Amino acid sequence: FSFRQEIIDFFLSNVKEIKDVEIQLSVGEALVCCVLGPFSSLSQDLWTGVATVSMGSYDPEPVCEALLQRLLRDILPNPHPHARQSCCMWMLAVLKHCGHLTALKQHLMDLQRGFMDLLSENNDIVQDVASKGLALVYESGDADSRSSLVNVLVDQLTVGRRSVTQVTKDTKLFEEGTLGKAPTGGNLSTYQELCSLASDLNQPDLIYKFMHLANHNAIWNSKKGAAFGFSTIAKAAGEQLTAHLPKILPRLYRYQFDPTPKIQQSMASIWQALVPETNKTVELYHKEIFEDLINNLTSNQWRVRTSCCLALSDFLRSGGSKVFQDCSEMMPRLWTQLFRVMDDVHEGTRQAATSTVRIFSKLCVQWCDPDKGKAGEAMVKTILPTILETGICHQVAEIRSISVDTVSQLVKSGGPLLRPHLPLLIPALLEAAGELEPLSLNYLSVRMAGDQRTQDIVDSVRASAAKSHYTTETVSKCVQYIDESTFTVMLPKLQDLLRSSVGLGTRVATAHFVVLLSHHLTIEQFQPHVGKLLSVLFSGLTDRNSTIRRTCANAIGQLVRSAKSSSVDKLLEKLKTNYLEKEDESIRTAVGLTLQAMARHNQDVVKSRSDLVIPLVFFAMHTAKNKDDPVSVSNWELWQDVWHEVSPGTEAALMRHLDQVMALQSSVMESPSWHVKAQAARSIETLASKLGGSLEADRRDVLVTLLVSGLAGRTWDGKEQLLAALGSLCKHSKSLKGSPSAET
Repeated sequence: FSFRQEIIDFFLSNVKEIKDVEIQLSVGEALVCCVLGPFSSLSQDLWTGVATVSMGSYDPEPVCEALLQRLLRDILPNPHPHARQSCCMWMLAVLKHCGHLTALKQHLMDLQRGFMDLLSENNDIVQDVASKGLALVYESGDADSRSSLVNVLVDQLTVGRRSVTQVTKDTKLFEEGTLGKAPTGGNLSTYQELCSLASDLNQPDLIYKFMHLANHNAIWNSKKGAAFGFSTIAKAAGEQLTAHLPKILPRLYRYQFDPTPKIQQSMASIWQALVPETNKTVELYHKEIFEDLINNLTSNQWRVRTSCCLALSDFLRSGGSKVFQDCSEMMPRLWTQLFRVMDDVHEGTRQAATSTVRIFSKLCVQWCDPDKGKAGEAMVKTILPTILETGICHQVAEIRSISVDTVSQLVKSGGPLLRPHLPLLIPALLEAAGELEPLSLNYLSVRMAGDQRTQDIVDSVRASAAKSHYTTETVSKCVQYIDESTFTVMLPKLQDLLRSSVGLGTRVATAHFVVLLSHHLTIEQFQPHVGKLLSVLFSGLTDRNSTIRRTCANAIGQLVRSAKSSSVDKLLEKLKTNYLEKEDESIRTAVGLTLQAMARHNQDVVKSRSDLVIPLVFFAMHTAKNKDDPVSVSNWELWQDVWHEVSPGTEAALMRHLDQVMALQSSVMESPSWHVKAQAARSIETLASKLGGSLEADRRDVLVTLLVSGLAGRTWDGKEQLLAALGSLCKHSKSLKGSPSAET
């Protein structure tokens, strides 16, 4: 052993050149032999076990002290990966075979710090060897040192702390292939290679981004290394770890679902070492785990967000289901956090969040069952506002979809529990009916704005889709739980949706819902509020969209069943005013659609007010008909249908309401509009042809006077209609020749 020091110096000076693991292990054994000298196992006879070399006065203490000093002071701080790997293995070898030496015992804490530092290496072999070294340090230390080691490991596992190390040009920051290849085909792993790439791209700031990534990588390597250390000493340090379990287990549970397989394996191994029965442990610490997962769902690291989503899926389906009982107040926050992660910039995180939300949604629906009693009622009260306020109207389609689906399932399973929340639930669903409309239909309607007929067809399809949409179907299921008090609370919101909603689907769905309500509630319950609804729906008759006008007309026709008599009279007067004073043909058509709906759905209401209806319809049915204009033909046919709906027969209806009909004709003949005068003349012509000789002389004379006075003045388009009406009177009234009117 006379060359002991030369051998040690040779190995330590060439530490960077030793790459092979087997050689590094062999060198470690050689260094142990150099330290122990005649006390080493190799100096003994293999058969007898007796030392073959005289021990003399050899003292291994100073050699051990010198070797440890050089390993800890010179080799360990070296950033070269080969040097650190060799140092780790040599430290383990010396610790394993020289643990009885005083020099080594004095350096136990230094060795512990060295192994802890090596746990952070991005090298599985180094981490594994360092964890074995920590286990030996733990076994060799006293109670204080053991407690200190456990505290440091817990800190590194939960926080990921790593001591600052020197970076040289050869420092390996990433594994080969992690960042791909440089444009020249070279590797991107060492500090020098990254600097070269940043220089070639003329982006000096790029190196800072690389270093940020490297630091992030180092933190997780540190946690992974801590897991190696934990799995090694967990069983031996049972008592010391017990106090740290509330802090360790929530993090450790999440780490098991890290996107990196190596991290998963490391954390799974320590979990198995610490937790003999997973389900019982999760149940015991379910609050701590649940809170940790929620807090980290929106972490600034995508891998943490992803692992939280994956962990939540497993947690909620297993022992963590108790949180629905004990942590119900945290459910709204979880919904909000999951919605945020569903809108994540990272695709994998979005997918994980979507999968988790679906599981969470199903479990929430199960817990909102009436069979759960007060717990179910509390759960509905807790989660529903968040879903309605945040989810249903969210800008992300997937979030809106899962929110509406959840609410639909809640309505199906929760039933009566939802009654207190209906004033919030139903308007939100009605609003969603318009926002969830297929974009293709909305786009097509806008593009067809120049072609009115095509746009009307598209909008009709949109209206049908809104009525059959699952949000509208969900609202329909809620109708059975609505009473008068609930309806009174939600009425202002329904009025706003009917009046000012920009979505066609929302207004159609709301009108449909109001009609359903009018049939569900009794007349006594609905009547106090129907006047307000009729007022809002009436304003919809002047909307520029024909589908909205048609929808409002149909709703009015059904709601008059419950309206007060005075409200119906006021409505008919407004309809008459709209028709006579507004020359917009679309508004006049809306009036016809309203009267048609009233006649079809509430015939008795129309019959009881025939004095108001018959004159207006008789006048309106004489609107001009242009065979070359499909819209004109359609309007004319509409009024013919309305007339057949409201009158038992033309002659009988005219005879019964002749005074009212003539009064209206006299009024409109004074209109400044030529088209209105021409229309009035056509109605007089029909009146003369239908009643003929049965028309009393004084009434006939009134009509003749109206027509003759209308012929005065200059010629205008349609004036010939007055002559045609006079001709009809003369033709069908033979007694006219001898009357004073003939002289006129």
